[in-house]
Amino acid sequence: MQQSRDEPTFWAQRNSSNFNPSLKDMRFLDDEDNTVTFRTYEYQTDSDDQASQRNTVAKIRNFGRSFLCWKWWFLYVLIPVTLSYLGARAFYAYTMMTMDESYSNDVMLNNQARYEDLEKMITYVRTELSAIQDIVQSKLNQIVSKLDDKYESKLPSVESSRYECVPDNQSAFFEFLSVLLDKKLQRMKVDPVGLPDYALSFSGAKIVDNSPTYMNGAKKRGPFGMQLFYEVRTPEIVLEKSAESVMPNNCWAFKSQSGFITIELSRQIFVTAISYEHAPIRILPPDELRNAPRTVELWGGLQPNTDVYLGRFSYEVPEYGATIHTLKEPKPAKFVKFNVLENHGEEEYTCLYRIRVYGYLF
Repeated sequence: MQQSRDEPTFWAQRNSSNFNPSLKDMRFLDDEDNTVTFRTYEYQTDSDDQASQRNTVAKIRNFGRSFLCWKWWFLYVLIPVTLSYLGARAFYAYTMMTMDESYSNDVMLNNQARYEDLEKMITYVRTELSAIQDIVQSKLNQIVSKLDDKYESKLPSVESSRYECVPDNQSAFFEFLSVLLDKKLQRMKVDPVGLPDYALSFSGAKIVDNSPTYMNGAKKRGPFGMQLFYEVRTPEIVLEKSAESVMPNNCWAFKSQSGFITIELSRQIFVTAISYEHAPIRILPPDELRNAPRTVELWGGLQPNTDVYLGRFSYEVPEYGATIHTLKEPKPAKFVKFNVLENHGEEEYTCLYRIRVYGYLF
């Protein structure tokens, strides 16, 4: 039989949030031995804390079901991760293409500049060879002429034989010319003047102060096409002794038309002369002549900050070689300041190639 209960109270509790019914089946035998099943409700009212815990457990259970659902993983995990990966690959590919294109352009510009410098160097060497050949030929003609005058009576056949011996001695002549050219080039590499240079970096001279360097080198790029640094030449290049140090654009540039560079000499000396060598005018483009120094003041002293006036000179770029400026009176110095007051018209920067300081020890 079904348990008795108060019907209104039952339905009121059933509709409440704390109602937690449980079903039970009760089976009886009727008069004809048939099984009769009665479904009864057993219920109890939960407290507020129990109801809250039950709701929390239900929420966690629902979240677990949704977390384990493949649709949730597909919509909120797999698709965003896949799109992010594809976007990163596309951005990386675009960045690498930009970097490769920029690097290729920089390499082409550098190769073109080196090719132009090489052409200028070849032109300069050809001109020098032609000049040396003319000088050697002139000297040979003078020697032959003197021999003709001196031994004309003793060797009447010299006039005819000297032209006959030229083809036979042609290889010896070119060998002599090659040796002479090597000696001249070697002398140019060491010092075109032939005096001890106390502003030579190889001997211990160094730069102690200078004007700000002009950033006129080739731009270098880093990741994502960003410009990271410039390739520029340092002030120490004016103290180098190689012949390449006076090739076009192989110079130290400082901002504006005026500036200075202070050199600590390798020894304390009495300064007698200073020479400056610019790139030869034969291989310089016309617009590159404007960045050469025009008016220069020389200061020196035994201490870095004790400047003594040494002299002043005006400079014009020669066809080739260094220009020497002799001091009126030798003065002791360990530090020499090369102060450029103006250049030949370039307002943005000024270039310095090679500075030499001559003198004698204390």
